[in-house]
Amino acid sequence: MSDTDPAESLGSDKACGAAIVIGGLAGGMGVALMAMAAHLPDGERLLTSAQMLLFHAPVFLALAALHGTGPRFLLPLTVIVLTLGVSLFCGDVTMRVLVDHRIFPMAAPTGGGLMIAGWTGVLLLGVARLMRRA
Repeated sequence: MSDTDPAESLGSDKACGAAIVIGGLAGGMGVALMAMAAHLPDGERLLTSAQMLLFHAPVFLALAALHGTGPRFLLPLTVIVLTLGVSLFCGDVTMRVLVDHRIFPMAAPTGGGLMIAGWTGVLLLGVARLMRRA
């Protein structure tokens, strides 16, 4: 008999599923932006967004593998914070290149700060995994 609360497991399962979907989206969008960067006159500015998306795509996939690690809130929170951070940063940089507008003032730095916070969540999940009893 398992001690795991079914509702707790379901929330973690959904976070893992979401992480896989977000990883796929980030990877696909990163490749698309790389292609656009190769063909637009000011395309080298899109490379930052493309690279950030491609760097984070495997992170989301790795987060899915951390199912059941750490406090129950940490995995979903980390996925949400990283998603918001990558979306704000890459969205703002991409909008500046394609339509010469920002999402809102300080959107890219806010996204960068959220990405740092999300990576802190990854760090905490790793510590939790190391401290887990066999």
